[in-house]
Amino acid sequence: MTDAEYHDRERKLNAELDILVAAMSEEQLEKRFFKNFGCINFEGEEFFHELWLARLYHERHMRRHPEMHAPREYEKYHCYHVTECKCGFQEAYDSGD
Repeated sequence: MTDAEYHDRERKLNAELDILVAAMSEEQLEKRFFKNFGCINFEGEEFFHELWLARLYHERHMRRHPEMHAPREYEKYHCYHVTECKCGFQEAYDSGD
């Protein structure tokens, strides 16, 4: 993916998220996005679209409500990386060797 394609995708995702933020309550958004997405290896396009929206919402929410967040990343076991936050957002991936 080129830089231009990456920025275009990010712009479109932010625009979609803006629409969701306008249409849904904060409680609904938190329920949708602040969850454990599990191991993301081998998931499909639809899953990753939702995950990218969740990541963007999480970033925005951390700026507005830092007291609700404490993100951390760690390696649960060899090559298994976890990103989690006290708000409930979590994802993991197996990087293999």
